[in-house]
Amino acid sequence: MRTNPDEHAAPHERLSALVIDLCLAVEVKYLYGLMGTRGGGTGRVVFRDVKVPKANLVGPLHGGALVFDRMMIPERLCSAAPCTPTRRQVVAR
Repeated sequence: MRTNPDEHAAPHERLSALVIDLCLAVEVKYLYGLMGTRGGGTGRVVFRDVKVPKANLVGPLHGGALVFDRMMIPERLCSAAPCTPTRRQVVAR
């Protein structure tokens, strides 16, 4: 979530990672069919006037990019793993 309104801050220093409880002000929509795959879905989260306590901050303030990068390493490895055998077959031909 964007927590640093400073226009001169680097883009990766504008975000913070937060834990937000589901409530009526949080709307979650699931989107499927991305990039032509039926099983590859994602979600869209909409916040409307949500109050978040400071205790729900994950990592440092304005350090959300670091948290995201650390979380995405296993995600990328797991997403790419099923494609590896197919790619080897294509390259071998």
